[in-house]
Amino acid sequence: MSLVRRFSVFRFFVVFAALTMVGAACSGTGSKSSTAGGGGKQFTIGFTNPLGSNDQLTLLQNAIIARAKSRGAKVIALDDQLDVDKQVSDIDQLISQQVDGIIVFPLDAKAVVPAVKRAKDAGIKTIGINASLGNPNGDVAPFDAAVNQGTEQMATETAKFVAQKLGGKGNVLGVGLGAPVPVIQFQMATMKRVAEENGLTWLDTVENPTDDAAGAEPVVEQALLRFPKIDAIMPYNEPSALGVTSALEHASRHALVTAANGTDVGLQLLRGGKIAATWDLLPWKQGVTYVDVMLDLLNGKQVPKTTVVPVKMLTKDNLASQVNWQQAVKEIEQGNVPQ
Repeated sequence: MSLVRRFSVFRFFVVFAALTMVGAACSGTGSKSSTAGGGGKQFTIGFTNPLGSNDQLTLLQNAIIARAKSRGAKVIALDDQLDVDKQVSDIDQLISQQVDGIIVFPLDAKAVVPAVKRAKDAGIKTIGINASLGNPNGDVAPFDAAVNQGTEQMATETAKFVAQKLGGKGNVLGVGLGAPVPVIQFQMATMKRVAEENGLTWLDTVENPTDDAAGAEPVVEQALLRFPKIDAIMPYNEPSALGVTSALEHASRHALVTAANGTDVGLQLLRGGKIAATWDLLPWKQGVTYVDVMLDLLNGKQVPKTTVVPVKMLTKDNLASQVNWQQAVKEIEQGNVPQ
């Protein structure tokens, strides 16, 4: 991605799609809270929220604040407003406010590097979200640690689930985003590879140009005309899955459909039997993970170079086990992390 002053409407869709692909692992899950610093110091953690007006990112921010509070730490969260320049400026602002650590959700991985280096020079610890995407054993510098989304787990489980449902034989279609977002490209490439390894035929990957149901529907309609036999369709998110199911209905066709995110859109599709499975990205658990890793860094503990964050597969059979995101944040603030 190039560095620009403001995002265009199309780039909004590109970055929004990437940012909503979130999930996390949690050290200390189910445990009571502990103090932030062994010597009683109250650590201050900065968080660069890519878009404060996004509901899922707002919940993530609230989870970070709740976990920090339960562990005796303080959070300063800044809204980057999908502006790369503002994100860089926000990192510099957090440096000037002398925070102890910064959780960075990069809008542009390369553009934030100089600012992250300035934080390092100031003695501030930093975590980079997806800083080692696709290479969890790779270098995470200039960050002190990386916390990667559970994209590989989600994509692998999706493809294996579809292969199992189809008996290891069938034609599948992927629905990706019509823009070069690395995390989504990685997701689609992983689904294709695992699907083919499990005996399926990957017909094509069609691209959703607008990251919503309205964008997915026409490209899937065109694919239905091109391919007389499609047994399963695997879109990268739930809005696209909504467009997929609409296209199938209009064409009087049937195919197994999966999704990802864990939002109300996906849960409604799952309850209605329109998709077979979705993957909950667990933003509340993300918040716990980011804070726990940061506090370990600040307390001088060894942390993995990369923490890979898991997601949870949801079907009709286990839908009742999903943890309500808002309720989870309330429990986290009380020092409890839901299982």
